[in-house]
Parts: sequence; C-alpha cells; structure tokens
Amino acid sequence: MVVSLKSLEQDYLQGNYQVFINKLLEMKESLPRDIFHLNLGTGQIKLSMLGPAHYNLEMAKAYGLNNEILRNNLSHVNEQIGQQVGGADNNFINQLFFFFRELSFQSVLLLCLAISLLTLILFWRRYIRNYRVLVIVLICAYTPLALKWGVDSQYKLGIALEELTLYEGPSAIFKDTGKVPSGYKILLRNTAEGWGLLTYPSYKTGWVNLRNIGIIEI
Repeated sequence: MVVSLKSLEQDYLQGNYQVFINKLLEMKESLPRDIFHLNLGTGQIKLSMLGPAHYNLEMAKAYGLNNEILRNNLSHVNEQIGQQVGGADNNFINQLFFFFRELSFQSVLLLCLAISLLTLILFWRRYIRNYRVLVIVLICAYTPLALKWGVDSQYKLGIALEELTLYEGPSAIFKDTGKVPSGYKILLRNTAEGWGLLTYPSYKTGWVNLRNIGIIEI
C-alpha cells in the first residue's frame, strides 16, 4: 500500500494525471471513500474533466470530508463551471428544496434539537409560561426535519457529468428544449426508467437521461 501511494504521488507531481487516475481506480476498494473521491476529483480537474471532477468532490463532501483541499478544489470547479447556485433561480420553492436537499440529515437533526433545548430552557426560566405555546413551538422545531425527509424522498441531487440535453418528455423522441452545461449541480424528481425531471435550476426545467448524471448519495 505504501509503495502504491508513493507511486500515485509521483505520477501526480510529474503531471501523469491519466496514469494517476487509472491507478487510483485500481486502488478504489482499499482506500477510504472520501479520500478516493477527493483524489479522483483532483486528478480530473487537471484534465479539465469538470463534470466528473465536480461529482467526485461533492461525493467526498457527502462522505463527511471537510478540509482546505476539498474546499479549494470545489471553489475552483464552481468558478470554472460558472453556475451561480441559487442566485440565478427566481423560484423560491425550488431554491428551498435545493437548500434542504444539500443539507445533511445530521445537521438538520442537530438544528431541531438545539431549537428544542432552547425552547425548554425558556420554558424553565418562565419566558414561556403557556403549555400550549410550548407544545406548538416544539412541534414547529421539528418541521425542518419533516421537510428534509420529504425532500429527500422525492428529490435527488446530482451533477451533470457532461452536457445534458433537455427534452419535453422522458424520451429522446420528445422535442429538445435546451442544454445543461457539464458540471452543473441539479435537482431531479420522478426518476424512473433511466430518466428524471430536472426541477433545479428552474430556468432549465425538462427531462434528462440519467446515464450522464452522477447522483450524490452514499
């Protein structure tokens, strides 16, 4: 393993990025998932494979990695792709669903628990004196968790691995309505039989072939 890792490092430093990627793929099962996706995405950046690179970096993030290398690489890829996540989409509901789909279940749960704890402290300190108000606030505190569950069950978050063609229906026989650039982060629903309805960004709504999309899930 040590020799293999040294070989990988040498290939990367010498600019043999395709060799680096090929060796990395051979070692996939022996590496932690977050490290594998981080290194694969880093190598793909060097070969200007922005779609696959963005997907692998997002997968590293999904596996819990959060270091400076990952943040810098994601920033670089997003800058190269030019997608303004959220800013160019005027549909508030789509933005809300996209926001919740990106959040981890653990972070939403921690938020709900924090609100619940704060509410109980306020009740104990008699800032909240009515039991009915207490119950209502506690129920509302767990609304984000219910919304997260609902969004996760209906929507999938993905990356366009290459330029996608949008269609009016779930087949290439339907009219072509536009394109989605490689590397874009998208939100899909009604994914079945190899097709999905793209709902975010809303200005590019249409059906896309799932074959060219990397779904971010672990």
